Amino acid sequence: MNSISFQCHELRVEEELYRQAIVLRHVIFFQPHGIGRELVVDRFETNSRHFALAVDDVLIAYGRLTQIANRRFKVSQMLTHPGFRRRGHGTNLLQFILDVCSKTGGEIVELEARINMISFYQRLGFRIFGDPYPSRRTKVIHVHMEKSV
Repeated sequence: MNSISFQCHELRVEEELYRQAIVLRHVIFFQPHGIGRELVVDRFETNSRHFALAVDDVLIAYGRLTQIANRRFKVSQMLTHPGFRRRGHGTNLLQFILDVCSKTGGEIVELEARINMISFYQRLGFRIFGDPYPSRRTKVIHVHMEKSV
């Protein structure tokens, strides 16, 4: 019996999986709001570490980690391919990213969660800080969340 091996790893921007992540980020986060692909790459892109959970050459989940202050990091652009959701892939990738953060001296991780994703992040120990607010680019309601690692 063949078993499928899902691997979490850090991406290089030259990799095909990174290109897949850019496309998927646009499709999931921006295209539904009529926003062009040019806004996918923001000011944090080049100073961030990029992570993927993949099988063979297919991107299953993606997340980005950015150091924003001494011992403080931000996770952003977390996503799971729509065809692979509710199977633990996002959880596995986020745990991998949190482990990397911890091993590199991170103490606090923050993120901006869409309202429909709050319970996902709460299950992993994130807590809400502040009131919901609309995203500047998409106007989708988000909430600021943090976790100690």
